[in-house]
Amino acid sequence: MIAVVPLVGKGTPDDPRRPKFVASPADKVQREVLDYEFVVSDDGKWAIAVFSTSWPTAAALKLLDEIESSREDGAVSFDTGKSNKTDLETEIRKKKADFDLDEFLGLSKARGKNQ
Repeated sequence: MIAVVPLVGKGTPDDPRRPKFVASPADKVQREVLDYEFVVSDDGKWAIAVFSTSWPTAAALKLLDEIESSREDGAVSFDTGKSNKTDLETEIRKKKADFDLDEFLGLSKARGKNQ
């Protein structure tokens, strides 16, 4: 799942800036539920994040459902298996003008782009 969610955290080692739904380093159990990578929006207030789980536990699936249903302050999410790439990029570019889905997912190098 790819989501645009608010950034949270104070920016300290104990409370780093991170996408909403990602636990602080102090919450080890919650931290192990989801894998994620993110980039920061152009205004520095949002995270464009890909969330995944290699082990679909009940806790992980519940958290993915929470992310998917969140619409707080303009948050939006996309199921990468069901969403149209053009629609996804168009929506995310409202927050990050140069967003490229293939580059974000690391597919551009695998496909020979930029070589």
